[in-house]
Amino acid sequence: MAWTLEAVLVVPLAIGLTSLGLVAAGPLYADVRRAGRLEVLAANMRLTGDRIYEAACLSVDCTWTTGLRTSPQKILEAADLIKDGIRQVKDLLPDKDKGSSAAAMQKGQGSELISP
Repeated sequence: MAWTLEAVLVVPLAIGLTSLGLVAAGPLYADVRRAGRLEVLAANMRLTGDRIYEAACLSVDCTWTTGLRTSPQKILEAADLIKDGIRQVKDLLPDKDKGSSAAAMQKGQGSELISP
């Protein structure tokens, strides 16, 4: 059987790439499995107490990662609390715009706004 130049190059290359893929498949499978297990652990984490966020170490076998638990509802509640506090402080402070327009009306400067 006569081999062409293309076949002489392609057949060993295909066999080599296939065997390299089979060798790498085992460790790659183990890494993907560990990553999947870490994702499941991270999804099952629950935030406890009054914390807005909490960092925890997640580990499977000898692989570990940092998991972050958050509470979006508590973050929104804290933002609303800050907004309400700012609104209440603004209500307690005297309004400069209202005071200056009232003073201008008393001096007669705002008389052009009122037409009989």
